[in-house]
Amino acid sequence: MAGGSLDTRVRVTGDDELADLGRTFNTMAATLQSDAAALRDMEARARRFAADVSHELRTPLAAMSAVTEVLDADAASGRLAPLTAEALQLVSDETRRLSRLVEDLIEVSRFDAGVAVLNLDEVDVGELIGKTLALRHWRDRVRTDVPPGLRARLDPRRVDVILANLVGNALRHGGIGARPGSGRYRPDRRHRLRRRARHPRRPAAPRLRPLHQR
Repeated sequence: MAGGSLDTRVRVTGDDELADLGRTFNTMAATLQSDAAALRDMEARARRFAADVSHELRTPLAAMSAVTEVLDADAASGRLAPLTAEALQLVSDETRRLSRLVEDLIEVSRFDAGVAVLNLDEVDVGELIGKTLALRHWRDRVRTDVPPGLRARLDPRRVDVILANLVGNALRHGGIGARPGSGRYRPDRRHRLRRRARHPRRPAAPRLRPLHQR
């Protein structure tokens, strides 16, 4: 029972106090087994619901994401009124954010189903970090220090999500004027990520930098 075997039952004979204890134990075990099965069923339904919703949203969001490129161009053209351009940029940003959220939900569904795989590729780390920051308009808020030509074999999309989460949390919770840094790199190809947020009153601004091998 302690090891998770909720179908465990004791054989009850007689009508004494020990027999009553055995019947009580069996009743408790049956209730726990039923509740655990119900919880597993609810969890499975919730996973299926998240997966179904994510896949249903993926197609219309793909079309909306294609339109955001046109909206970005219109907003940057200078031909629109400032308020209109700002509104278009907001719609574009929120559409991309919703797309990333749906992709994250699909990723969670893949992990729940046990079918998630790493799509490894050798990429330039500096370019990957730069694209992550530029996509979320953080280039002017985060200072990076990555050696030119630094390459690593990794899953670009997952690393993008990790960096975005770390840097986004630093910007949201690091206080006004906080400048986050978010990466370490070891030459032995083992990668670690960290988030730091420093208040501007502190002398040194954090940076994305390689962690040299000790």
